[in-house]
Amino acid sequence: MPSSLAVFEICCDGLPPALAVSDVVLISIFEDKVPLVIATHKELDQIDARDVMNYLVNLLGGSGGGRSDFAQGGIEKVEDIEIALASLSEFLVSLNS
Repeated sequence: MPSSLAVFEICCDGLPPALAVSDVVLISIFEDKVPLVIATHKELDQIDARDVMNYLVNLLGGSGGGRSDFAQGGIEKVEDIEIALASLSEFLVSLNS
């Protein structure tokens, strides 16, 4: 069985064309693991997936890294996921300012 991160990579690579120029945040909760994947379209260079990853792991604990268009990691504070995701749009807007 593939890992959650492998499944996330397949999902991000297989986005339909209508969503291809998008940012994607995927979080999975499976037993004691909480993987996180951030994917951005390469043409959206004002959004760096590593910046989004750092923002989320700073709020939720954990670690991550990657490329400007694809970052992956894991988080620790499952109970704060909804709060972190609710604040994410404001953070993304601040990156464009």
